Amino acid sequence: MNFADAFNSGKTLTIPEISNKEKIPEHTVAKILRELRIGGFLVSERGHTGGYSLSRPPDDILIADVLHSLGGKLYEVDMCSKFAGYNETCIHNRNCKIRNLWEILQKAVDSALAGITLKDLAGNSIKSRNKIDMDL
Repeated sequence: MNFADAFNSGKTLTIPEISNKEKIPEHTVAKILRELRIGGFLVSERGHTGGYSLSRPPDDILIADVLHSLGGKLYEVDMCSKFAGYNETCIHNRNCKIRNLWEILQKAVDSALAGITLKDLAGNSIKSRNKIDMDL
């Protein structure tokens, strides 16, 4: 059972259930679920019948938002200042081909994920609602 199905049936999922089904260590599942709860996608219930469930319907949760909550975007505008080494800005700031590549990749990912919801992901097939424009 996935979170979309559990939401529709009013059930919760536990860390051991998810760990067993996905073959991921429980401590890793716990870390991911914590981030999703902090991001506002999950709520948790304590107790014998407790577990995790979606905070809102699956068709209201965009996959792009979930991925951003879990790790951010591939390319952020302030990337060059974050990874500048000992300098304030990257030494390649004026003519950076890599930055241009990351910008193109980020636009393609954003375009591909636009409008895809958790409900779509839980279904049998996913179709992006947007045409990916490779002339970004």
